[in-house]
Amino acid sequence: MITAKAAVGMIWAERKWRRRRSAVEPKISHIKYDNRMDRTYLKGREGDKINALLAGSGANLRKLLVAFSLSLFILTKKIVEFVKSLRSVDAQVQLANNFLT
Repeated sequence: MITAKAAVGMIWAERKWRRRRSAVEPKISHIKYDNRMDRTYLKGREGDKINALLAGSGANLRKLLVAFSLSLFILTKKIVEFVKSLRSVDAQVQLANNFLT
């Protein structure tokens, strides 16, 4: 939180950077919580980088999986509707044939 007193000495770029950081921090917190990153099991700075990269990749894969499953659900629903419409058309043709004969 930036108070008015602290903001007096800041330049515009620093204020912008702090606003951006305050927007990103909750997302990082959720990614860390979702991927059990409360403890880093890899050693050193490289381990921290690898752990963060894998957590971000996992979050992106989850988003893709949700999008894929949603599109698959919609596609399945459309196919079922199409098959039902074919059945109703077939029934209408049979009724017409029975009427004509």
